[in-house]
Amino acid sequence: MADQDVKMLIERIMAEARTHKSARFSNEVYADEPILKTGRQMQNFLPDQYRKMREISRWQDDPKGGAGRWLSEAELFYRQGLLMADFEDDCPYNGTFKSYFPTYNAMSDRQLRGYFTWRAQVRRGTVEETSTSFAFLYLYELICGIGVDDPLDGFNKIKAFWDAYRAFEPGIDRFARVWLQDYAVFHGLDPKLLRDSKTVAFDNALTELRRAARDLVPAPAPSDLPPKRRKTSEPTLPLPPDEAHEERLMAAIDALSTYNLSNSRLDRSYHRDLRHVACAVYVRMARYYDTHRKTGIVASLFGEET
Repeated sequence: MADQDVKMLIERIMAEARTHKSARFSNEVYADEPILKTGRQMQNFLPDQYRKMREISRWQDDPKGGAGRWLSEAELFYRQGLLMADFEDDCPYNGTFKSYFPTYNAMSDRQLRGYFTWRAQVRRGTVEETSTSFAFLYLYELICGIGVDDPLDGFNKIKAFWDAYRAFEPGIDRFARVWLQDYAVFHGLDPKLLRDSKTVAFDNALTELRRAARDLVPAPAPSDLPPKRRKTSEPTLPLPPDEAHEERLMAAIDALSTYNLSNSRLDRSYHRDLRHVACAVYVRMARYYDTHRKTGIVASLFGEET
């Protein structure tokens, strides 16, 4: 239907409504007339809350009379987010929004309305695929404490959204994993919340790598060290094998290795033999680094502990 036809239809409806009211005006209490708009007019409509958000100035005067300052993009986003913390909309957006660092400021009016419509559904438990930048913007809000009751609630909401949205965009793992860990550390949350974190598991494997090797073959005392330029005796593992310590060291080696030893045919057929040889090789390498290098094998391969 052409725009002219739509406008004529609206005029006819409005005229009939006015005629109907005027015929019985003496028996009626005056009421507001319905306001009918075309789809294009509704599309361009912008609720006042958005205007208030846009009015937040990046320039902030110094309350003490000193020189003012410009807000950073991050601080402006935070202040706008607080204003829009409880806002909901009902205007879906079928376009796309792409931004490397998405903020409200980077969106058009239609994109803003689409975002707050999508966010309302997320908060009700319905996570639908949308522009990836919308997803990151929502994570930014949670990290800033927008829409959360307390840090623990924020942690749970970040994790729940990450778990749900990674089905649409697996690449979100790269960022959400780090942000979730940093969020827990920043707010001093219970470390047990991160027990499933790959980063924490990696660090635990490094700790076990060093501890298990030390338990298998203790480092020699300084008085036992041979003089320089003299061939050192290589450490050997005891026989029969120390099952418990070797199993711990093997698990750490497997966790940190780019090759999955535990899924190899050799491990399935000769687990005890492979474990003993792998542990013996690692112990010899560790001793070599201790006596011939400035840093140990763990620091050389994975960096210094901090």
